[in-house]
Amino acid sequence: MLGQLRAGFRDWFYRPRLDWIQVEINTDCNANCIYCPSAITLSGRPAKRMPLDVFEKILPKLARSAQPSHWRTPTVHLQGWGEPFLNPDFFAMAEKAKSAGCIVGTTTNATLLDEEIAARLVDSTIDTVSFSTAGIDERGDRIRRGTSLTQVLDAIAMLQAIKKDRASATPSLHIAYMLLQSGLDDIEQIPELFADRGIEQIVLSTLFVVPDPAVRDEVIAPAIDEEYKILDHRLAQVAEDARARGMELHYRIPRPNRPPGLCAENVQAAIVVSVDGEVTPCMLNRFRAENDPRPNPTPFHFGNLTTGSLADIWWSDDYVRFRRSFWDANPPARCLACQKLG
Repeated sequence: MLGQLRAGFRDWFYRPRLDWIQVEINTDCNANCIYCPSAITLSGRPAKRMPLDVFEKILPKLARSAQPSHWRTPTVHLQGWGEPFLNPDFFAMAEKAKSAGCIVGTTTNATLLDEEIAARLVDSTIDTVSFSTAGIDERGDRIRRGTSLTQVLDAIAMLQAIKKDRASATPSLHIAYMLLQSGLDDIEQIPELFADRGIEQIVLSTLFVVPDPAVRDEVIAPAIDEEYKILDHRLAQVAEDARARGMELHYRIPRPNRPPGLCAENVQAAIVVSVDGEVTPCMLNRFRAENDPRPNPTPFHFGNLTTGSLADIWWSDDYVRFRRSFWDANPPARCLACQKLG
């Protein structure tokens, strides 16, 4: 008993203070987006879904580092490379995470979001639901095969109506927008598309991993500083337009000739827990970047929460060395090929 108390105190005292924790509750998806590394790299492999008992086993270890405090409000995000609503235990997991004191969010392609699921999202008091998109019209549907922008907008309207009917402030609705080279001419229209729909935040992401040479031309990577400055100025104006319409818009584009630096995935204060319980630094970790010269680089796994504590994993020599390498501007070779660096 005394040993258990000591272990519990150690795990609490040395728990990492994390901004967010992403939990991959499944790997299967009912869409087939052309830019998704999971759809291509993991194609043909058996789909995995995190069982509820595994989630229940790791949740207490996560909750110690995910409870809001007066100086930060971290989130447990229930989503990986799969569509989260394909896991039949999604709502049980979300409710248990909420009961443990976590802020809970998820990201969906909206294909499974009917009135019943929308009502459960509101009633469960999940904090944030993000909708993934990649375009302002039906052209994006050809990129995000198996999904529909119209379906996303209808799902947003449905959720808003239920929130209004129940006088609920949650969930907060966000947009996860994949900005591709073929869609650059449309960026000024993004705020108008999502205005007056109850959207609070839009996050523009770009393609950082090229899973297939067929999508190489969709990468946004300014080659010279002048090109970067022009695009950055355009996006800053788009962000200002969004703010004027009551939405926050965030973006990040890779800067040319960037020196190694900190990672945009916030590996210093965030973790990803894989469907198997493995603790990894980011969602891109398992995929090979196109310009990585190594054919099969080994992913970073620092421990498994089903068998170890988060404190022990976080403060292990390998994990500490990994995080320190970014502060020292000497990140691992595997990370040098990623555009999220610097």
